[in-house]
Amino acid sequence: MRRGFYAALVVGLCAGSVSANDVIVWAHQNDIHTAAGAPGTLVRPDSLAYNPVSGTLAIACGGSGGVVLEWERAANTGTVLVPRVNWGQTAAPSPIACGYSAARGTYLIAEMGDDVVLEVTPGAAGQTPSVLLVPYAPTFPAGGLPSDSAYAYYKNQWTGLQQTVNRIDLTVSPAVEEEYVPYAAFQAVGGTGPASEMVLNSAGELIVVVRANTGFDANRGMYRWDETAAALVPIARGDAIMAHTGQTHVGLYGLGIDAMDNMYSYEIYSASIIKIDRRGRVSTLTTNDEIRQALGDPALSLSPAYFEMVNNWLVFETGNTSGHVLAIRAPIAPDMVTIPGTDYQVDGPTYTFDIGKYEITNAQYCTFLNDAQWRQQTDPGDPRCTNMWFDPSNGDVYMMDVTGFPPGSEWYDRTLYKTSDVPDSKITYNPLAPIGSRFVVMTGFEHHPVGTVSWFGAAKFCNWLTIDHGLPAAEVCYHEGGSKEQWYPITASNWAVNGLTDVERLDLVRNYRGFRLPMDGYNYDNGGPGVAHSWNMDAAPYNEWYKAAAFDPDAPDTVRNGPGDYETIQPDHWIFGCGADTIDPADANLGNHGFPYPFHETRPVGFYDGVNTLADSTPTRDTRNRYGLYDMCGNVAEWMTDTALESPWGSTYRVVRGGRWISSDPKWATNTLRVITSARYYAENNIGFRLARSPGYGDFNADSLIDEADYLFWVAALTGPVDTVAPGNGHEACDYDADTHVDLRDFAVLQQRFARP
Repeated sequence: MRRGFYAALVVGLCAGSVSANDVIVWAHQNDIHTAAGAPGTLVRPDSLAYNPVSGTLAIACGGSGGVVLEWERAANTGTVLVPRVNWGQTAAPSPIACGYSAARGTYLIAEMGDDVVLEVTPGAAGQTPSVLLVPYAPTFPAGGLPSDSAYAYYKNQWTGLQQTVNRIDLTVSPAVEEEYVPYAAFQAVGGTGPASEMVLNSAGELIVVVRANTGFDANRGMYRWDETAAALVPIARGDAIMAHTGQTHVGLYGLGIDAMDNMYSYEIYSASIIKIDRRGRVSTLTTNDEIRQALGDPALSLSPAYFEMVNNWLVFETGNTSGHVLAIRAPIAPDMVTIPGTDYQVDGPTYTFDIGKYEITNAQYCTFLNDAQWRQQTDPGDPRCTNMWFDPSNGDVYMMDVTGFPPGSEWYDRTLYKTSDVPDSKITYNPLAPIGSRFVVMTGFEHHPVGTVSWFGAAKFCNWLTIDHGLPAAEVCYHEGGSKEQWYPITASNWAVNGLTDVERLDLVRNYRGFRLPMDGYNYDNGGPGVAHSWNMDAAPYNEWYKAAAFDPDAPDTVRNGPGDYETIQPDHWIFGCGADTIDPADANLGNHGFPYPFHETRPVGFYDGVNTLADSTPTRDTRNRYGLYDMCGNVAEWMTDTALESPWGSTYRVVRGGRWISSDPKWATNTLRVITSARYYAENNIGFRLARSPGYGDFNADSLIDEADYLFWVAALTGPVDTVAPGNGHEACDYDADTHVDLRDFAVLQQRFARP
């Protein structure tokens, strides 16, 4: 078995400079002072804890004005949860850290004045908190209290800088604690202990920021506690963080984590909030200057050290001086891989495009659903939430209110997503939870590909993500409406009859930079009347999925027969999307391939990485294909943009590509297989999607800038009005008017777009 691997360029579509819409004041310092009964004084917000049941935020304010507030963002008013006069401990309490325990339904408060962990009931103003735990440490320093169903974790200081992580057992009364991460573990990585906060990821693993003396900058950073190995495993060390920030030192304070396991921390030397994804890649979410600019306050003091994730808002306190609580949007940033137009495939796409490295996950789709539902309450005209109706009882999502449709009628043709199809749907819905947090991924399925999503639901996600990334509404790739006939690619003039013509496809890839589904370049099906699949749907000028899945000059240079019916594989292409002509259980999630998860189930995206193992301890292979893409031949099938128009199909049917976990025969996982299915098949827990995106005409190297490098590429492609473009080097992308010449008419368009970000 031969496997090729191409060191593809990974494009990180992360947030750049924030705008005024990206930063909000969650709780102003004056509001906090008033709610604490101390107007005109400094009441310092220290630690934060979000209560998803009530949708409120607990704010622990330490110092001489020690108080705990419970804050409702929607009303922009806070209620005093625990007044200072009725603290029940010392006369000068100092609540320094807090967390929310879902199992107990209470806040856990670290009170430094008496070195105790207190338990506070939400919504009970003026109560005397009960003592949950008296730590055995001589002092109780600042530290987060992340909790799961059974435990809470906090930083425990012994002597000087020697610090451990202790775990409180919440299942017994009185609560007991144990040393969970010993000081020796921090010493082993050159550290002196954990920094101010810690979090739990979706796998229940403890994530900590490791402190170190100045001489150990390279070892500072983000670490994961491996309980089995009893060791701290680096996620992003200081040297990697310094390489990103350009600083000679690194100092991380605070830690928050989102549903995709992206971690956020404040880096003091670059004065920025950085993001570290679960694979250790570092990027900047925002800087102090950008926050000041967005809030119109150039003198704002910023030194955040405590973070809390509320859906896709990163909430943080601004530091001891200003005393605000702010929130900044943390947009979804899917991994995209660039497929260069210069990578010449005979008869294939000659333009550059991006495609998702992984299929879209439940956690990503859940963030979209929560955000859209919340926006309908705050700004129903926002295009991120239009043409979406949420069933108030079960969370099913439709294009419009379907309560007037009788059972068995066309209501199902308006489906975007079916939450109620449990257990197929891995996103649950709680109608009693606050708007914006009602959708929750079932534990353990956060990073599995989303299913039970219709073609319309995939297209709506693409449009939502386009705008959420700061692109204008004019860049979205799909038209929307209240019926199935109103959903189609934005450039289609007669979708029901013609599908997408080549002129319309060219318009889409050159002039729309939004997220979309990949194209496979066909509007028909050659499988014969009534046959819902066909083989040999291979290279075509707009078959993006096939190029990304199959093309590789290192593949055999002969014509071969695949496992399908009359399937022929062309030279320089693999039969399967993992870069191989054969496939077995170590390569892909197919129906007979030994599940490490419950039978008939998806697996996390990127599971076949050469590290994970199957249920029988068989190691997986690293099945990235030439472009670095995962799961192109298993897990879930993937929606394409394209339709199939021949009888008995029609424009309400769409194409899916790639294998799926319910199919055991490898012929259903080949790169050349095209399957026709109804766009409304919401209950298909084996159909999901991955994203595609075009950089736009002129951005030939796909770096999101149309600049001198693109101009030089165009100059190299220049033919004049007589000579035609030579194939094989991507110069076709420079022929804007598609007249086979690269001439001054094309240059006029490039000139208009030059230097556009």
